[in-house]
Amino acid sequence: MEKRDNSRVRSNLISFVVLIAAIYVILITIFVVTLYRLTVTQSAKIQTLEAVAAELAARVDKLEASFTAQRSDETSVGDTDREGQEKTKNDMRLTNKADKQMVSHSPQTRDKRQFQGYDGFRCKKGCKGKKGEQGEPGTTGYPGPPGTMGPQGLRGETGPSGSEGRLGKAGPVGAQGPLGIEGHQGPRVSREIRVKWGHKESWAFRDNKANQISESIHLVGKGSNTQQAHRHRITNWSVRHRVGSIIYHERTGSVEVKREGYYFIYSQMYYSDGSEIQMAHNTYINDKKVMESLASVINKTKKFNTKFHGGVFLVRVNDTISVRVPYTSLYNMHSVGSFFGAFFLHPAH
Repeated sequence: MEKRDNSRVRSNLISFVVLIAAIYVILITIFVVTLYRLTVTQSAKIQTLEAVAAELAARVDKLEASFTAQRSDETSVGDTDREGQEKTKNDMRLTNKADKQMVSHSPQTRDKRQFQGYDGFRCKKGCKGKKGEQGEPGTTGYPGPPGTMGPQGLRGETGPSGSEGRLGKAGPVGAQGPLGIEGHQGPRVSREIRVKWGHKESWAFRDNKANQISESIHLVGKGSNTQQAHRHRITNWSVRHRVGSIIYHERTGSVEVKREGYYFIYSQMYYSDGSEIQMAHNTYINDKKVMESLASVINKTKKFNTKFHGGVFLVRVNDTISVRVPYTSLYNMHSVGSFFGAFFLHPAH
């Protein structure tokens, strides 16, 4: 067991040493490659600088030759045009200034005479002459080209909107226009036309002779007391008003509707029987009770009472409306105390 553990430890140690050695070799390789790249880059820069130095040396030699020729021309010509001399001197000043700038950027390996003035070079060939008088100032140079326009500035933020102005005063009322030409009278309409009921419009019939809505009936009592059987229809009616297609059946005391729509139905009965403890009457559409009125009878002397009820109901074609009494009692059929009727409001659709 110990040998096996020792061999395992030894193999782990060897693996660790190999790993460290591999990492070391990789790091050394990366360092060498990086150093090689830096060396190549520096060599390229040095070659570039040497080429620039050689070009500058050639330009300096050319300028020296030009300066020597210029000095010989000044000696031979003598009293030439002064304006031409001043121009030449100005050109030479500019040339010397450019040469000095170029020489100041040349490498240190150049000849020593490049860093000396041109006077030392001339003294090797002849004696130095006296310093000449200062020349007149040169002419003003031509103006340079106009500069390019700069980039456009950023647009500023939009300011807050102003407050809303006040409402102006109303202008004067215009003059009334001329009256139009009176139109021709149209034909009289006997069919259904649109009429207004409050805020709505509906269709209804208008009579050609009277400006009244059609489909209405009003029945009144015949003016005498009548004794009605239990749950019997009241038939003792007299037609006071009827317009349209609505029909009253005197035998059954019922009103038959011939036009579908919403109707206002009403009825009132005059109670006059002291033998019962209560009196009542109901209004029916076909065989369905839709309204009811009820009153108590105090005694035989305090037996008179009237009850009215009314409402809006949908009535279809051939429906009948009638008034019935639930008790066997005596009713006063005076025309202003007992009445019954219905009138059309608007169609169902």
